[in-house]
Amino acid sequence: MVSTNKTNMNNSNYLLVIDGDRELHQQLHPAMQQLSLTTEVAMSEQEAVHKIRTTPPRLILVSAELPEGNGYLVCKRLKKDQNNGSIPLILYSASASAEADFKKHRKLQHRADAYLKKPFHMLDLLDTMSELIAFPKPSPSRPKANKKDEAKVLDLEKQLAKEQKRCQKIDAELQTSHEKLAQLQQKNKEQHNNQQKLKAQIQSLQQVQKEEAAQSQQWAKKEKALATKHKKAQETLREYYKDKIKKLQVEAKAGEKLQEEMETMRQTILSLRQEVEAAVQENQKAKQDLEKERAFRKKLSSVLEES
Repeated sequence: MVSTNKTNMNNSNYLLVIDGDRELHQQLHPAMQQLSLTTEVAMSEQEAVHKIRTTPPRLILVSAELPEGNGYLVCKRLKKDQNNGSIPLILYSASASAEADFKKHRKLQHRADAYLKKPFHMLDLLDTMSELIAFPKPSPSRPKANKKDEAKVLDLEKQLAKEQKRCQKIDAELQTSHEKLAQLQQKNKEQHNNQQKLKAQIQSLQQVQKEEAAQSQQWAKKEKALATKHKKAQETLREYYKDKIKKLQVEAKAGEKLQEEMETMRQTILSLRQEVEAAVQENQKAKQDLEKERAFRKKLSSVLEES
C-alpha cells in the first residue's frame, strides 16, 4: 500500500486507485496535488474495502485487470454496498475487448459511473473525474505554475507519451494474441466438430458392425439349418436310391430269370415246331402211302373183278 497524506485521507479528500500496477497512481499523484487532493492505491479488493470503510474516498478508480480478482466484480460489489455505493467509480481496462465489455457492463444494475479504455491521456482522465466530483477542470497550460512544476509536468507528459506508446504496443500485442487465440479457438472448435463427426462415424460404423454381426449370426443359423436340411435330404436321397437300386437289382435278377425262362420256352417251342414239322412230314408220307395203298387196292380190286 502507498500512502501520501493520512491527514487528507481522514478528511475524505483523496482518490482511491484499485490496481495491481502502481504506475497510474504515480502518474496521477502529482496532478492531484495541484488540486489539493491525494491518492491512495489498493492492490486488492480486501485492501480497498478496508480503506473505504475507514475513510470513504471522493472517487474510486478500478482496473478491470487485477492480479487477484476481477475489476468488474469489484465494481459490482462496491456499488451494491448501501453505505459506499454512492461513491463515484471509474472503471478502466487495457483489454482489446474493453469497448464490448463496457457496453455489456453499462446494462447492469450495479455499473460504473464512467469507463475509460487504456491507454488514455491524463487530461481525459481528469475531464472524466471532473464530471463526477467537484474540482476545477485542469487546463493543458498552467501559466501560474512555477518552473519546477512545469518541469514535473513536462516529465510527466514525456512519461505519459512513453507509457502510451508502451500501452499501444501492449494493446497491439494483446490484439494479436486475441486474434491468435480466436484462431486457436476456431481450430479447436473445428477439431472438436471433426472429433464429434469422427465419433459419430465411429458410432455409426460400430452400429453397422453390430448389425452385420447380428446378420452374420442369423445367416450362420440359417446356413446351419440349411446344412442340416441338406444333410437330411442327402440321407433321404441316399436311402431312396439305395432302396431303388435294391429294387432294380431284384428286378434285374427277375428279368434275367425271365429271360432264361423265355429262352427255355423258345427252345421248347423250337423243338415242338421241329417235332410238329416231323409229324407233318410223317403224316404226309403216311397220306402218300395210304393213297398208294388205296390205289393199289383199287387196282387190285379192279384186276380181281376182271378175272
